[in-house]
Amino acid sequence: MNTYPYLLDKNFLKEFDELQLKEQSIRIIVLDWYEKPIQNIEGQVTSGSISLDGQSSVRRTCNLTFTADEHQAQITKVENLLSINKKIKLEIGFTNITKMYPQYKKIWFPLGTYLIINPSITHNNNGINISLQLKDKMCLLNGECGGVIPAAVDFTIMESYDDNGQLITTQPTIYQIIQEVVNHYGGEQLGKIIISGLDKKVKQMVQWHGNKPLYYVQKDTAVGKVQFYTTDENEIFQLSSSDDFQEYTLGDDIGYQLVDFIYPDELNVDAGATVCSVLDSIKEKLGNFEYFYDLDGNFIFQEIPNFLNTSQSTNIISEIKGEKNILKNLGKNAQLYLTDRTSGKTVYRFSNQKIITSYANTPQYSMIKNDFVVWGTRKTVDGLEFPIRYHLAIDEKPMIADEIYQLCFYEDEELGYEIPFLPVNTIKISSEVSIGTENNYLKAQIPDRNPEYIYLIIDTRTPGTSFKYLVRWDTDEKIFKAIRGSICDVKATDWRTQLLINGLQAKKTGADTNYYYAELLNEWPKIYDIKGIRHDINEVIEGTFYNNQKEKIDHYYEGIFREEAVTSLTSMDYFLDFIEPTGLLQGLSVNQIGRRTKVLNDKSVNCIFEPIVPDYILIEKGVSNSQEEYGNTNEKRRYCIDRGYAFLQVDDNIIQGIGKGGHYNSAFYTIQDLLYQYTGYNESITLNCLPIYYLEPNTRIFVSDSKSDIQGEYAIKSLTIPLDINGTMTITANKVLDKI
Repeated sequence: MNTYPYLLDKNFLKEFDELQLKEQSIRIIVLDWYEKPIQNIEGQVTSGSISLDGQSSVRRTCNLTFTADEHQAQITKVENLLSINKKIKLEIGFTNITKMYPQYKKIWFPLGTYLIINPSITHNNNGINISLQLKDKMCLLNGECGGVIPAAVDFTIMESYDDNGQLITTQPTIYQIIQEVVNHYGGEQLGKIIISGLDKKVKQMVQWHGNKPLYYVQKDTAVGKVQFYTTDENEIFQLSSSDDFQEYTLGDDIGYQLVDFIYPDELNVDAGATVCSVLDSIKEKLGNFEYFYDLDGNFIFQEIPNFLNTSQSTNIISEIKGEKNILKNLGKNAQLYLTDRTSGKTVYRFSNQKIITSYANTPQYSMIKNDFVVWGTRKTVDGLEFPIRYHLAIDEKPMIADEIYQLCFYEDEELGYEIPFLPVNTIKISSEVSIGTENNYLKAQIPDRNPEYIYLIIDTRTPGTSFKYLVRWDTDEKIFKAIRGSICDVKATDWRTQLLINGLQAKKTGADTNYYYAELLNEWPKIYDIKGIRHDINEVIEGTFYNNQKEKIDHYYEGIFREEAVTSLTSMDYFLDFIEPTGLLQGLSVNQIGRRTKVLNDKSVNCIFEPIVPDYILIEKGVSNSQEEYGNTNEKRRYCIDRGYAFLQVDDNIIQGIGKGGHYNSAFYTIQDLLYQYTGYNESITLNCLPIYYLEPNTRIFVSDSKSDIQGEYAIKSLTIPLDINGTMTITANKVLDKI
């Protein structure tokens, strides 16, 4: 751990960076294999550079050349100063010409801890020069200099013996697996393995498996509102009207419990695998994590600091989920989909033009998308699989017409819901047509008709009445066969219904149906009952109403989301939503730049929306078992309090009725992330500037240069640091969107 206090003084560092004239030194600190300092080599480096790559586990690589004496040149003898059994720590220093920190004659910046990979010696009339190719300590884990696993290992099993000598098999946590593989197979000291952002315990969703209903109760008391779970129906009956409760039955998700954070699948490796291959498997499962060696040679496994703040969207979703008709309200504004990368996390501001020699900006138009489709797979309790789809577009919602439409509905017995349509032909019965209803058939003396189409026959022969029939022409029997269906007057109250009706009308006239018509026709009726609520005009609404056929009507229907869609979000197979193109999204809409579609097929996406589950950790009352970590109630309470988890203590009979719940990866959150990734130009900038030796990859900088159209915060992707006095530093970074 470096102990230079000035490295924490941002004002001093900023002043020091802007010094134009500096007297430079390079210090090579030779370490033994256990990283104890042996000797310093200072002032002899003639050239070299260091590269830092934030996308690679080998974070730092270095090449340098320095003048050496004969003793230093004996690099093939392990007992000598520079050899295969030594490590190197590098520092770059400058004479302190400021008035700050006068106790330091030189200001040293640590540049990392390395192994010697490829040395070379040049001896000529000018003396001896040694060139070293260096890599950080990750080469001890990736197989290059160590970290090879000699035999097949199952890392998801841990064996030990109890006091009686009996073999005990348990599952280690991911935290323990990382420690074990890096320490045992990588040879790293436990004290230098730093794992952060990875708890040993996690929240696991749990279901109710009891034979009686479970009730979540919010009850007003003299000391305020209290929450608890109970299976006692008498307590429910005694609640006053102001009290609130929720009933859960077999298979319902009811909350969370603390469980060991174990690897979810098998983690078996064959002989010859490396420590890094195991770490890569873990990183792939966890997602937004990275591992590397820091400046001081510590192994770091951590969550990537992308400054993603989803609390805003999470809170909004939570509020919406409390409403009865959540789906109707979901797409009211773009805030629901926007992820917030909190500002103010920059480690450096490039605002002084004196230290920058050049800018380059490369925006990528190909990264812009405005139409997102996420496909996943939903599994039922019976093991059946169904495809699911979430479609989100930056597009203008159609204006809902103040009109009542006459629609026909065909009842699909196999699907279990009605499909709306408009007949291709409407036939009004005249004197040349005879019709009857024998055996539910409409006999008609009409020339051959197209059997592919459904017809609407209107019989107005009886004054003051109008009889309508939905029929399909049977070519063989020369009759219209009645089909199961209905004819209703419908008013659109949801923009998706309006979009569907527009498509139905366009299809009837042979015009272009809209882009979303086909999917809405097949999927929208599954979750939305287009004629769900009947309005009787005489009883509820005053006035005279006509449908689009100019017919006077006495009632009409409005749509409503189906109850099963509202109450069981995980059983939905489809959802469509638009983000209105306003603000910064105006120039990215479908109308402005055409449709640019991003489709993601991901079988791990298993629901459209995650279920509504009380966000409580359930802890049993009165359990005392000090032998088990977090085993007793007080330990679990303390664990929750330390991490800000809400918890409820419940009776043992409830704990006994709890089983493992589902694992949900919603299309909503997946599409939210896609929206963040593909609504910016993913600008990649390159800066050449005076060296700044304390910058690291995957941190944020602020850059402003109007002439190259660079403005805002950027995440450093890689750096190249020169070791010669006249060199300039190269930084590549990608634009970070705080908000769309």
